[in-house]
Amino acid sequence: MRQGDATQLPSDLRGSFDHALMNPPYHEEARHDVSADEIKRAANTEKTGDLALWIGSAATALKPSGTLTIIHRADRREEILSVLQNAFGDIEILPLLPRMGAEPKRIIIRARKDAFYSARECRVLVLHKDTGGYTDEAEEILRRCQALTFQSP
Repeated sequence: MRQGDATQLPSDLRGSFDHALMNPPYHEEARHDVSADEIKRAANTEKTGDLALWIGSAATALKPSGTLTIIHRADRREEILSVLQNAFGDIEILPLLPRMGAEPKRIIIRARKDAFYSARECRVLVLHKDTGGYTDEAEEILRRCQALTFQSP
């Protein structure tokens, strides 16, 4: 196992991966109460330009036609798509709804390196029942390792 900064990829790992999965910091430093805890601050707080660094590093790490999956805030969708267009295409967007009828707070985006640029909205994944607890589908994914599908099953 190796440990390091995802935006500082060692040269021996460049072009090594078929898939990269990332959960970069969600909160912009200027719009967020930064934690006093150093580890939480690093995990949750994004400095200006960090999102582009994360995505650029993933592009460098991936083999040709490799895929990237990223989870992030839904309100940053257009920014993410803008950064992806430099190296990725064949983009699928899966909105995560906290409950049926709610606006998505998070999105999962899957993109293919070096593919023709296109972006399409997929089905939505509802996470919680109105009565509380996870929906059956979310439960299957989270607890029983069921595959996450972007298109309707």
